Amino acid sequence: KLLNNYARVIRFDSTDKAMSYADDALATARKLNAEYWIGQSLYSKGMIYSKSGNYQQSIQYFDSTKQIFSKLNKTASLIGCLSYEAEIFKNLGKYSNAIDIFHEVINLSEKTGNIEEEGIAYGDIGNIYGDIEMHREAIDNYEKGLKSFRKLNDTLYMGLVIDNIGYSYNNLKEYSRAKSEYDTAIMFYNKINRSDATAWAEGNLALVLANLKKYNEAWAMIKQTIETAKEKKNMKYLTANNIVAAKIIMLAADSIRNKEINYKSALQYAETGLTQAKEIGNIKQQSFALQFLSEIYEHLKNYPKAFEMQKKYISIRDSISGSNKIQEIAIKDVQFENEKRETVLKTESEAQIKRQKIIKNTIVYGAAILLLSSVVLFIFYKRRKDAQTQQQETELKAEISDIEMK
Repeated sequence: KLLNNYARVIRFDSTDKAMSYADDALATARKLNAEYWIGQSLYSKGMIYSKSGNYQQSIQYFDSTKQIFSKLNKTASLIGCLSYEAEIFKNLGKYSNAIDIFHEVINLSEKTGNIEEEGIAYGDIGNIYGDIEMHREAIDNYEKGLKSFRKLNDTLYMGLVIDNIGYSYNNLKEYSRAKSEYDTAIMFYNKINRSDATAWAEGNLALVLANLKKYNEAWAMIKQTIETAKEKKNMKYLTANNIVAAKIIMLAADSIRNKEINYKSALQYAETGLTQAKEIGNIKQQSFALQFLSEIYEHLKNYPKAFEMQKKYISIRDSISGSNKIQEIAIKDVQFENEKRETVLKTESEAQIKRQKIIKNTIVYGAAILLLSSVVLFIFYKRRKDAQTQQQETELKAEISDIEMK
């Protein structure tokens, strides 16, 4: 237990060290032939692979973990595993798979009262809406998740959700509101010394600052976040921040004088980010990188290359947020809400039937008791009446005999 807990905690700072402890935990669990702890150790390895961006390997460990937790009927652990796996499918752009799993998580969480996992699921559904550029709907789901985390007073998750709300407002071009949200998220992260999360938020904040035309401040911030991601060996954050750096340079290139800020430099950052996004299988980041590369090549007057990047971007964009994908997700959401309503109606119907059955049984039992009481009373009355009659007859006979004697 200690090995697993330690591995999960330090995965944010060092995935290599975390994996070493997870391997020790797994070896110990197998030596003890403790199936539950084998599952927990595989779960830890899946979490660590996910953190480092190795999604395919992570899915394999989570699939094994799910089988163990289902077999042992460990619902709480199963919910956590499902949540991580759904997030991976989301990162891979497999939204249909992700939505199905998130709905399963919400249902299990509501049944078991697991507020944290319910909040996480709503937050991740919000991320999916964000990916298909339905940002108002994304914010609605983030608010549901935030409501759960406020109940728990969970600083980290409140920061993460507020971070995502800031991302949505940035995409809605409400930059001042986005900056306010990011500032709040960073404040939360700093309270709990989460440098990795701070680096992620600052990367997004840097883009907001660039959109607000605060280019020097934005450039200084994004360079620092890239260095932090390199130090932490976090490929997910490094990929995203390299792509953000390309966008910031594009926005600033014609406005400020800085030898680091030019379209060739933007090209290098975007190409690096694209390569890294392909390595970790992050479709969303690939889409961003290709979009920026197309714009950069256009500025460099390399129109054939710009056209090539644009075609690739459109292909990936349509695979992520095409009309069929949006319709499919919308249908799944409607089905989920309908199923929830049907469950409520079924529960209410069953409760009504149960109440009617109780009333019916009460009437039947009451009538039976009343009938039985009437029979008992009748028998008691008849016996008492017969006794009185017999006594009267005896007294009469005695009186007759007395008269005859006289």
